[in-house]
Amino acid sequence: MSYLPPAEKLPLAVRKNVRDAWDQKKESLEKDLSEVCEVAWTVDIDPLAIYPYAESGSYAEKSLGSALKQYVSGAIYELKRFKYNNGSAGIADMNTICYARVLTLDAEVTGRLEYNGVDVIDGRLRLLFNPQKINNNIDDCLGSTKLEDALNQAPLPEAWGSPLSFKAKSGIQTAYNKKIDKIKSDIGSILQSDNTKLTPNFEENFVKLKEAKEKGIELVYDDWEKYLGPFTSGYFAAVGSSLRHQGFAGDEMLREGFAEAVPTGEIVFQIVDELKNDDVSSESVIKDGVFYLQTTPQKWGRNIDSAAAKLIDLL
Repeated sequence: MSYLPPAEKLPLAVRKNVRDAWDQKKESLEKDLSEVCEVAWTVDIDPLAIYPYAESGSYAEKSLGSALKQYVSGAIYELKRFKYNNGSAGIADMNTICYARVLTLDAEVTGRLEYNGVDVIDGRLRLLFNPQKINNNIDDCLGSTKLEDALNQAPLPEAWGSPLSFKAKSGIQTAYNKKIDKIKSDIGSILQSDNTKLTPNFEENFVKLKEAKEKGIELVYDDWEKYLGPFTSGYFAAVGSSLRHQGFAGDEMLREGFAEAVPTGEIVFQIVDELKNDDVSSESVIKDGVFYLQTTPQKWGRNIDSAAAKLIDLL
């Protein structure tokens, strides 16, 4: 299906509804949108361009202004949920990707949507509707994971400044940053050391996983990007668990052995092409005074809790 030409003029009753329910509410909607997004956003929707898709006798055909208001107010509601789940950092990332800071509405004519959805084009956040179902699920353009998926698929502007995708960065913010200080503190407490340093190698590991996926290597999780943060914190937590279970907390000799082998206090998680022992999911290596916990793209995410089970054997 191709785009329909815009209407030249709206019927009087429809014009009145657009004036009362849309034009007079637009400024308030933009204020609410800007408040949740924490920076100024605008709404750019042309009723004349949307009206041709409204079926005769339908809600959108009779009350176009009310329908447009509902599309936008539904999007604002879902943005509030997005902000609750992702915090101000997630909103800031969205603002970077949607650099035009414009919310608009358009028909999706390629047939990929059952009802509605969202994408990002030229930095504009586009609410999308199936041209034959403009009245269906008006409130749900950004529902479920639609917004996260759209941000993840959007071209990243230069200001993004990282190879990490939106989902990867979001997972780091929500599931790594909130946990890692405690994990680091626990490891330091067990080793009775103030020298502990945890290096997640996020960007390098992301690139490694992405390249593996592009080469057709099967990863354990299809939606791997969002697990980069939580899995990495899990690998570091596994080091702490192994230290505790193997008695480091109560054995000065073991702690001294670790300090001698790892004088830098640095624990690095990295993804490598292959392991020395192909029968394990991950392995520990000490090199140049640094403790490396490593796995391969194919095994990333498997048996995380036992990732450092052989730790004491290295010392």
